[in-house]
This record gives sequence, structure tokens and C-alpha cells, in this order.
Amino acid sequence: MAQRSKGAGRVIDRGTDKHGNKVWAVAAELPKTPEGKRSQVWRTVRGNRRQAEKALQSLQSEIQRKEVVKPSRGTLAVFMASWLNDNLKATASPKTFQNYSSMLSAHITPSALGTMALGDIDPNAVQAYINSKLKAGLSARTVRHHYALIHRALELATRWGMITRNPASIIDPPRFKRPEMNTLSEEQIGHVLAAVLGSMYHPIYATAIFSGARRSEYLALRWGDIDFKFASMSISRSMHYVGGKIVFTETKTAKSRRLIVLTPTLIEILTRHFEEQRALADKLERPFNQDSLVFCHADGSPVLPDSITQHWARVCKKLGFDVRLHDARHTMATIMLKQGVHPKVVAERLGHSSVSLTLDTYSHVTQSMGKVAAFQLDQAIAEAIAKAGAI
Repeated sequence: MAQRSKGAGRVIDRGTDKHGNKVWAVAAELPKTPEGKRSQVWRTVRGNRRQAEKALQSLQSEIQRKEVVKPSRGTLAVFMASWLNDNLKATASPKTFQNYSSMLSAHITPSALGTMALGDIDPNAVQAYINSKLKAGLSARTVRHHYALIHRALELATRWGMITRNPASIIDPPRFKRPEMNTLSEEQIGHVLAAVLGSMYHPIYATAIFSGARRSEYLALRWGDIDFKFASMSISRSMHYVGGKIVFTETKTAKSRRLIVLTPTLIEILTRHFEEQRALADKLERPFNQDSLVFCHADGSPVLPDSITQHWARVCKKLGFDVRLHDARHTMATIMLKQGVHPKVVAERLGHSSVSLTLDTYSHVTQSMGKVAAFQLDQAIAEAIAKAGAI
């Protein structure tokens, strides 16, 4: 077959496939090994010569950006460890990276699947891993996270030309039932806030309920993020406890970066909290400025996220409420939707990636809203229809 060199690569005419499509093979050289050995990465392209040459240029660019590694008989565990540390660590949140690393070291690496060469992995091997984890007692939801990470890694290996196809693609991930969403009633909100009145937890729980922000978001707030004049809260970063230390990172998506309009009640609570914090800082002679944390200990140090969750659980247990701290977020969304607030407004307040996510998450609310809307529609036109003798 005819071939054409292009820089440090080749474009080779492979004829046509059974459907009559033109097939090309493109090969690009990888950097020499420390021993001076040379190797290439190959990809198959369907289309005309120009498209094949563009594919070669794209492949060469990936090599320059170190996004392509030498095809090898390396194991899945080794490949995933390299991917996590060399690529994902720079883009994932510290908490996500920690979770992925733990999943890899505790489960995938010591498994039969983890010790297999990438080229030897087939759908049966992936399914066997899933079955073994379910049999070991892991929840379907947890195993689904395992599957998602493995699928993502194998998809990357496919894109990098290390394997020809993703063997996890034809496997159905385990199904799981989402935990039932419990929310606080308006009366229960009053009981929770009354139970912590006068403590450091009161403004934290009020913010969780009235803003609908995530725990990692409101614990990362600085006083510079609160605009009392315009009654708003700027969400631009998050806080996580990773590897025994507090880590602050920028929010990972544009939708997560948002401005939340504060309610008059929350403004009142935060204003009082601000004055108390400033007075305490003056008393202890510690710095207090726009970069000071909104929620912190007396010395200005961050509050551990899990300590907030655990305290909330104790308060709710004492009150007889089966509601998680994260359900404070659901509480706000549920109340707003029941009040007739447009789902798009609720989605933006929550920092959801789309309105459809909000509607799916709170489908139980929108269903009841549909019944109310149907009743209101009937009220609006039923009398006129009856007068016209149309029924």
C-alpha cells in the first residue's frame, strides 16, 4: 500500500473497508526511551487523505503534550496510578483525588482485574470484578463508583491508542435505589435553629437551610464573600478535609460559581454573627478582615466539615428528626418549588449544572405541584364551562 511520511509520522493507505469507506493508518513516533529505543503509536482513520493527515497532526500534538504513552503490556493498576498522579491530580478536587486513590489502592490494585494487562481485559473480566465486589458486601452505589472510574480509565486508554476498544462499555453498571430524601418542615426548621441558638452552630445551620449551599461551600466562605448591602453571598471556592489537613480549592464548574441572594432572616443572623466575630477577634487580638472565615473557631481556624455533620445528627436525633445535614439543602429547594419559584431559579441557587437535574432530583415535588396546577386550571375555567352548559 502507498504510504506518505509527514514529519515524525506516517500516513498509510489501507484500502477500503467492507462498507466502501477509505481506511488509513497513521503512525507517530514517541520520544526515545532512556535506553535509546524508538516506538510508535498507531491509529486507524476513515475518510480522505486530508482527514488522515489531520488525525496524524492531532496525535503528534497529544504526544507533545504527553497525553499519549507507549502502548505496553502494563497492568490496569499501573496505568490508573500513572493517570491519577500525572493527569487527574491537577484537575480534580483534593477530595475527589483522595477518593479515587483510595478506591484504586484498596480495591482495584489488589484485584484480579488490577493485575491484568490492559490488552487482556475483556468485558467478562470487568463483570467479574463488579460481581466480586457486590459479593464482598459493597453497596451497589459504591460498586457503581468503582465501575465509573474503571470505565473512565479504559476509555482514556482507548483514546490514547493503548487498547482498541473499551471493554467496560458493554457492561451495565449496578443499579441502586437512591436514598429517600427527607426534608424539614417549616416548623421543624424552627425547632432545629432554636436548639442551637446562642452557639457557633446557629449561623451555620441557618446558612445551610436558607442558602441551599453545599457544606463544602458555606464552610469556605470569607466575610468578603458576604455583601450585606446587596444581600448576597458569593460562592467561589470549597473546603475539604483531605489527608489530615484543611484544603481550599476553587469551585470546579461555572455553575457552581454563583451569587446567592440572601433572605432577610439570614441577613439578620449573619449581621449579628459578624458583630460577634469582630468583637471576639478584638478581644483575642487576632486579625479580622475580608479574608477571615465566616464560620470558624474562636482563634479563627476552620471548622472540620465532619464535626458539623456529626453535631447536626446529634441535634436531629434528640429532636426525633431523621434528616441529614445535606437534607438542609433539599429542604430549601423543596420549599421554594412548593412556593411556585421557577425551577431555573432554584437550579441556579443550588448550583446545579442544568434545570433538568433539579427537576429529576425533586420530581416528587414537581408531581405534587402538577396536581395543584391541575386543580387551579379547573378552578379557572370550570365555572365558565358549566355556565355555557358544556358539561
